[in-house]
Amino acid sequence: MVADKKPNPAHFALAQWQYHTQSSNQSLTLITQNVDDLHEQAGSTVTHLHGNLWHNRCSQCETVYQSQSRGSYHSEDTINFDDTLMTCRHCDGYIRPDIVWFGEALPVQAWQTAEDTAANCEVFISIGTSSLVYPAAGLAQLAKQNGAKIIEINPNPTPNTIVDIILAEKAGVIMPLLIQKITAL
Repeated sequence: MVADKKPNPAHFALAQWQYHTQSSNQSLTLITQNVDDLHEQAGSTVTHLHGNLWHNRCSQCETVYQSQSRGSYHSEDTINFDDTLMTCRHCDGYIRPDIVWFGEALPVQAWQTAEDTAANCEVFISIGTSSLVYPAAGLAQLAKQNGAKIIEINPNPTPNTIVDIILAEKAGVIMPLLIQKITAL
C-alpha cells in the first residue's frame, strides 16, 4: 500500500532544512516513528525509531534482506514478495519486515540517538504525532527537562502541557513556510 506513496511538502521542507544546516551553525537530527522511506525519498538523513518497511531480516539469525520494491539494491540477499512465507537461506528462520511491532524493543542505536538528541537540543519539534505512544512520547519531556523549547505541529493539537508553541495545521502546509523563514535567517 505504501510502495507508490511520495513525499509531501513537509518531507521536502525538512530535507531542505537539513541541507541548509550543513552551511550554518544549526544542526538538525530527524527522528521518525514512520516505517516508510518518504523522508529519504525527499533527501533527508533519518533515524528510524520503528525500523524501515523496505528492510527485512531473519527473525532468528538477524541476516538482513533487501526488498526489491524500493531502491536499486540487488544481491543474493534481495527478496521478492508473494503469498508464501520466506525463509532465511542461512538458518531457515522466517524473513520479516525490519520494523518494530507492538511489544518489541526499539532498535538500541536509534533509541540512543533519539535520547541523546532530545537531551541536548535547544528546540524540539514534534510533527504530526499523538504524543501518546511511549517510549517515543517521552522524548519531548526529556528535551523540556533539559531546557528545550517544545513546538508541536499537528492539525489536532495534543493535550500535552509541556508544549511551548502549538502550530495547529497540517505539516505539509506549515513546514514549507517555517523552513522558508528559518533558512532566510
